[in-house]
Amino acid sequence: MQAIVGGVLFVASGYAVSLAAFPKKELDAIERVVLSLFFSISIPATVLLVANLLLGIRLDAIAVYAVYIIVTAAALFYDYNRKKHHVSAQA
Repeated sequence: MQAIVGGVLFVASGYAVSLAAFPKKELDAIERVVLSLFFSISIPATVLLVANLLLGIRLDAIAVYAVYIIVTAAALFYDYNRKKHHVSAQA
């Protein structure tokens, strides 16, 4: 069960960050997959490293899940707001 949840969070976080960084029409499928894998490895790992070294947070499963959830939610929130403000600016 932990592997399934972790895998879903891993993929979702990278995809969400790639959506936030690049609009949907800007990348094709292969580029989006490659960037999703890169983002899902690099961004949460960097956040976990900083949290561990600077804040002294232990790296256990809950901390890793929390970081992946926060990264995913923040990226989706940014993408949603960008689309919302872009549409209202055009009207």
